[in-house]
Amino acid sequence: MLKRRTARDMDNAVHKVWVMSRRVLALASALLLAACSGPSPDTTSERSSATLTPNSPSGCEARVTSVWTVGAGTALSVEARSLGDSCREALATLIIRSPDGSLLWARAYPASDTMVLREAGDVEGMTAALTEWIEVGDKTTRDLPEWPDEASAPNAGEFPFYPDEGWDAASFSALREEGAPMFCHVQGRESLRCLTSKDGAVSTIGVQTFPG
Repeated sequence: MLKRRTARDMDNAVHKVWVMSRRVLALASALLLAACSGPSPDTTSERSSATLTPNSPSGCEARVTSVWTVGAGTALSVEARSLGDSCREALATLIIRSPDGSLLWARAYPASDTMVLREAGDVEGMTAALTEWIEVGDKTTRDLPEWPDEASAPNAGEFPFYPDEGWDAASFSALREEGAPMFCHVQGRESLRCLTSKDGAVSTIGVQTFPG
């Protein structure tokens, strides 16, 4: 027999959601504040590195770094951090810095809703997942789909690319022709967020969907 929900039950459910929301916001604030605090001295000196803190009070604190080469002699630091009571509840932040350590771009994602991170069950697993998450590769904007002049969006195919607001066929095609450095990372269960770098800045291009 189904138990009838009372007003107290509803209040308790709302309170639980509120507490969870506050926790997520607190973790996101902590991670983004850490991003603004500046990198350690060696964040761009190696291709990749990792810091494991299995005894961390947070339960799932890990950090890895990599390098995104965006031009001759220019390498940006790409850093990923996780923080949470457990790896299932952790937030992961992706941080990109200039060669002098200035913050260029940062965003936080729930690990449980990010394809490459959601199966990590401990710090060691999260460290490996974060390393995979920020694997830069050698993609350029030439790998973007074509956007015909008469079309309202790039060629869709089975898994469309959705440009961010502000792009049109002309500007998107010019970026594609330029062959600028491009870094795409998983941002959910069915999409990649693609970024590019030009003139010392990092900007978003759009989202590439994939089968979830």
